[in-house]
Amino acid sequence: MSRHSHRLFLQWLTIILVVLFGFYLAWDLGMITALLTYDKSYISSVIVAIFAVITITAGFRVAFLSREINRAEHIAILLYESGGDMQIKDNGRVFSAGRPMPVCLLHEQIQKQLMRRQRGNRTDTSRLMLENMEKDISANHDFGWFIADIMIKLGLLGTVIGFIIMLSSVAVIDNADITTIQNMLVDMSAGMRIALFTTFSGLLAGMLLGLQYHFLDRGARRLTGLISDTIEIYLGK
Repeated sequence: MSRHSHRLFLQWLTIILVVLFGFYLAWDLGMITALLTYDKSYISSVIVAIFAVITITAGFRVAFLSREINRAEHIAILLYESGGDMQIKDNGRVFSAGRPMPVCLLHEQIQKQLMRRQRGNRTDTSRLMLENMEKDISANHDFGWFIADIMIKLGLLGTVIGFIIMLSSVAVIDNADITTIQNMLVDMSAGMRIALFTTFSGLLAGMLLGLQYHFLDRGARRLTGLISDTIEIYLGK
């Protein structure tokens, strides 16, 4: 096995632990409570909920890519040690020097290539197969980047709503007595809190989700590179 086993997942987990520690400090200082209490638009609450769900989804995806990279590296080591020896058994499992390859995306690609050769198919479709596999690996990442962008836009929407509340409190003033001014200042401060809290939560959630999907994209490139290189070296014409 590689000495960097599951490095991608461990890097992502380190970032998440730092984020959780930051949330704990914010909760201990009362910032989370203030965020959820004073934001009457509830946009911050929606942002926090979506961020939690997408982070959990990204975690499962990171774990999948990390496992696939780990197994692909293991197969590359097996093939290197056996000099590229590969046999496909009746059950479809591929062996290298008598040792079974771990079932993964690379095993699937090797299996397809060997079965194609056994059937006498001389058409080179390996590049098309690899391109389709690469698209499948990164298929869900665009949605994550879209959500990260939506988080930022939700924050900006809260900013607009906050300023509308501030301006509406000024627009209804008919006289300048002390009570009216006090009520106006209360409404203006409420609007300002909405604007600041939603902007802060939206920007922070967007950046953190973007960081997670940066790791996902990097892991996907690492995996497709491993698979492409292994297929090219040991099965290329």
